[in-house]
Amino acid sequence: MSISSETLRLPMDDNAASTTVAAEAGSDGTLIGGDNTEDLFATESPALLDGSLHLDGSTDYIDCGAPAEILDDTQGSVVVWLKMDALLSEDGVAVVLAACETGTDDFMWFNVRRRDAMFSGETHLEVWSRISGNNNWLVADGALDTNWHCAALTSNGSTWKTFLDGIEKSLTPVPTGDYTNTGDWFGDRTFDAGVGLYVGARDFSGMNKFFDGYLADVRIYSVALTPGQIKQIYNEGLGTQDSLADLYAENNGILRPVLQLT
Repeated sequence: MSISSETLRLPMDDNAASTTVAAEAGSDGTLIGGDNTEDLFATESPALLDGSLHLDGSTDYIDCGAPAEILDDTQGSVVVWLKMDALLSEDGVAVVLAACETGTDDFMWFNVRRRDAMFSGETHLEVWSRISGNNNWLVADGALDTNWHCAALTSNGSTWKTFLDGIEKSLTPVPTGDYTNTGDWFGDRTFDAGVGLYVGARDFSGMNKFFDGYLADVRIYSVALTPGQIKQIYNEGLGTQDSLADLYAENNGILRPVLQLT
């Protein structure tokens, strides 16, 4: 089934030796790293997913450009399968997806982090947003390990929700500041020159906080998915549901994916 509202799709399942992450819709992404060849691509993937991309934790990431159809949205969802090569050390952080502008205080990051002051010895999902110097920084319940997991972040424009393996997880503000769950999204900040959307790293005083491990089936939607929709995407990765075409048909096409990396 063709999904006409899909504005960008970057499959990650061809195992090709190329710096181009080819798009089936929209613009290609660019694979950046020390050795942009076939060793970055891996056939290891969860269940019925067609492939995954291995990032080395030091130089590898995907530059997705500055797609207005994503960066202008004031609500949406991010869904990604991930598998870390190793758990993080104390206060370690690795970026899953980031939107940021070089040289400014405007950014939005979806990360994995270990913060012993909150969850001793555990690695968790987090969302960190900054608009004109004002931070909101929250960590999700539910510990990660080095197995495959499906992580999701949604916003309806006023509240963030996080999901791990199809189950909603509570968000707790980091206790170092007066942070709240504002649910802001990419378009709630003013991005100017130098803005970029990145998978596996962030541009903040240079590229850093690289993800070390495998990523697969990364998606961005322009609406907040429901818990049921998140659960179905998780189940599909396990091979226990029908294709995403059924999900769109059942919801009259309102999910409108604007980025999907499979």
